[in-house]
Amino acid sequence: EMEDLKQRLGEREREMDEEREEMREREIREKEEMKREIDELNKEYKEREREIENLKQKNKEREREIAELTQQFEKREREREEEQRKAEERRREIEEQLKKMDREREERERE
Repeated sequence: EMEDLKQRLGEREREMDEEREEMREREIREKEEMKREIDELNKEYKEREREIENLKQKNKEREREIAELTQQFEKREREREEEQRKAEERRREIEEQLKKMDREREERERE
């Protein structure tokens, strides 16, 4: 009976050793899988960071373009206003000349 107990104890120890080995292997596999997932997430994170940096750069370029176009627009607007002012000034000069010519003509007619 003692031999039987020893044999059963030996079998139970082997079964427990096998279970421990299976648990250890499962734990190793799970850790490897988690490491792969972490690596994948890190890779994805870095890709997103690069995308964000690219978008920021594009945004800066667009802002520069907008600033440049705004400056061009404002310059053209100032030039247009200056041309309008000169045209108005020239119109007044011509009107004054016409009035002067009319007065001179009227004076000549009276004489």
